[in-house]
This record gives sequence, C-alpha cells and structure tokens, in this order.
Amino acid sequence: RPYYSEAKYNLGIALYKLGRYEEAVERFKEVVELAPWWDDAHYNLAMTLLKLGRREEAISELEATLKINPLHRDAAEALNSLKAP
Repeated sequence: RPYYSEAKYNLGIALYKLGRYEEAVERFKEVVELAPWWDDAHYNLAMTLLKLGRREEAISELEATLKINPLHRDAAEALNSLKAP
C-alpha cells in the first residue's frame, strides 16, 4: 500500500506544521510500520518526538534513520547534537 503510507506521511507533515504533535506522532508511527524502509518517515517521527520532549524515543528513530540511510545528513546532525555533552 505505497499510496496509503504516502497519504499518512503527508498527513503527519501537515499535523506537525499545525503544531498537533501527538497526532503527527501517531501518523508517522503508522507510516514506519507500513514502510519501515522509509528513512524520512523515521526522521520526521524523531523530530516530532523531540517537540514533545521524548528524547530517548527520538534518538532511537534517528538511529533507525541512519541505519536505513547512513548519508541522511539531517539525522546525523540531529543525533550528534542530542548525544553531545
């Protein structure tokens, strides 16, 4: 169901932009379940989790992003800043 996951992803982005972070997290979680290979879905889930102060979960999602795509610069930068002392 690639179109279904894309629709959920786009809804997550829209909810994030509206500041509806809890709802955005739910949509992004659905996307990563439907399409676990989608690096940007993991990344956007991480960024949304950070908005909610859920740091450890965000780190896990950033690590998942980089496992899928080691060249994802935004994820690498975010992870480095979260792990910095």
